[in-house]
Amino acid sequence: MKSNKVEGKVIDDNPKFGRLLVVLFIAVLFVGFLTWLMETRFPDFGW
Repeated sequence: MKSNKVEGKVIDDNPKFGRLLVVLFIAVLFVGFLTWLMETRFPDFGW
């Protein structure tokens, strides 16, 4: 299976895609944390 050039290209793209998923997941957690922090520190900050 690894001898196929198309699959080799997919394997090369997988780390970038995985890193992108990790970065997006961390960004979502960070935004959620900031939302919780603002809600906790400034209760009158709501809509």
